[in-house]
Amino acid sequence: PTGKVNQSRYIFHPRVGSTSWGLGTGVNLFYRLWKGNDRDLALISEANWVYRFTGTEKRTFDLKPNGPYSRYLLLVQRGAAVFPLLDGANYLSNYAHVTPRFACEGLLALHGRLHGFHGEFGYDFFYRQSEVVKPKSMKKDIGIFNPGEVLQNGATSSHATIGTSFTQAAVIHDASFVAIQKNNLNRSSAKHDAYLTNKLYGSLAGDLTPYVLLGGLGSYEFACSNAELSQWSIAVQFAAKF
Repeated sequence: PTGKVNQSRYIFHPRVGSTSWGLGTGVNLFYRLWKGNDRDLALISEANWVYRFTGTEKRTFDLKPNGPYSRYLLLVQRGAAVFPLLDGANYLSNYAHVTPRFACEGLLALHGRLHGFHGEFGYDFFYRQSEVVKPKSMKKDIGIFNPGEVLQNGATSSHATIGTSFTQAAVIHDASFVAIQKNNLNRSSAKHDAYLTNKLYGSLAGDLTPYVLLGGLGSYEFACSNAELSQWSIAVQFAAKF
């Protein structure tokens, strides 16, 4: 089921809408460069700007002292000695104040028509700031599991990383139970980084009849960092005119 609340239960959790309010504006420009008999050429430009305010979402955090992917470490509860073991991601998913901040998009295109054929070639720019994420709370009395815990006194392994073997964790165990604190949560691990993309696209279509249009379009989007994905697309256009 879809909804606007992210519960961090599934990867790529489906969501409709957002928990953040936003304020934005935009402008569309159209300028005809040339017009003739059954032919014309026009310049199209669009610009949009939006700022999204703080909302509450559930995000999964890594731990600052324990490095990347530490959200997948096994955890243990105070007083439970060794068992039951807890999946880290279930206990490091916490509600947080998330501020998406600023995003903008701009488009510049050339559109032409000639004897029943329509063509367009354009450039699209998109930029979004990195989010600001602040955890609201942290589940209490949870520590990192120490596989070498033989004294049954609940000692943890607070310096373990995802690459630490069971043997190594037994060596670097704590003298007693060390609980994970709210300030141990790595805010950067739960945010979307800033990203910028540049896209080129083109389309060509023709009038099959006075009421039916058929064509195709393609695009390629260039990534500027590891926060984005370069991607291409092709599609078929079909339209009915009334």
